[in-house]
Amino acid sequence: MVLFSRTNEELRRQFSLHRVASKLRERQNLKPGQPFRTFCQDETEPDLSILVSEIVAQAEKDFDQAVAISADGTQIVLADWVLVISSAPIDLSIVSQGWWRSKAKKLYSGQSFRPNKILRSDNLLRLNLKPGAQSASKFTGRESLNSAVIITMAKNICRQEMRPDHPHQIAAVLQGWRQEAPPVLFITLSGYCPSPWPDGGEIINFA
Repeated sequence: MVLFSRTNEELRRQFSLHRVASKLRERQNLKPGQPFRTFCQDETEPDLSILVSEIVAQAEKDFDQAVAISADGTQIVLADWVLVISSAPIDLSIVSQGWWRSKAKKLYSGQSFRPNKILRSDNLLRLNLKPGAQSASKFTGRESLNSAVIITMAKNICRQEMRPDHPHQIAAVLQGWRQEAPPVLFITLSGYCPSPWPDGGEIINFA
């Protein structure tokens, strides 16, 4: 199944160009649609070529580590774990609550989808979860974030958020755990994933 009309390298280049434009607009405090101002070299302004090279290098690093990217190559998702629910994108308004329980599910490390990325939905739900929040109420933040903990949180997130009026993809940032950067759990339907699925992964069951 072909998810993207561009090659991986074309998407990588498009993402880098988008990041450069965004950073330069941010640097010049420009609103959408406003033209770039001419860069004037002074003591406080770094060489433009060096600035662009630094932005491109970081953008390429982020792209290579991403698990998902939008069809236009401008938006990515970085994640430590990916939960895939076996289902094509569907009309959630015509299915019953808890439809996802009976579907096959696999939990992967984020690395599994870096070479062949997931198609990022335009309607992505982002969550910030702290220990004690509704979907993480059993945890204190001192636990090791192993697959058992992630599976429990994934089940709770699906129960709370996989409703008929919600999207098919969820990116949950797990705040408050003792890690250098907040880890991310990405939940997606398999219809957005490359086929076949990556090797490995842990088959899970939401009892």
